[in-house]
Amino acid sequence: MASGEQHPMAGMSIISVWDLYFPEHPVHLLAAEGEVTCACFGFDQTSIIVAGSKDGNIFAWSLRGSRPKKTKKVTSSS
Repeated sequence: MASGEQHPMAGMSIISVWDLYFPEHPVHLLAAEGEVTCACFGFDQTSIIVAGSKDGNIFAWSLRGSRPKKTKKVTSSS
């Protein structure tokens, strides 16, 4: 990376999802803009993860399939 260039993941949070039966590495890595302060699985849909960030944004991912898909970003209105 050249001097003065910003890392592509700057300003991002990473959420690691682990399988306790296979603890060698995370099964999913999820990226969100900003500082994530909380995350949880869906109440009756454990293939859904929802996270909230410090700036008021909400993110949701579907873990179905081989690659997680970010399904929604809800931006706060200030």
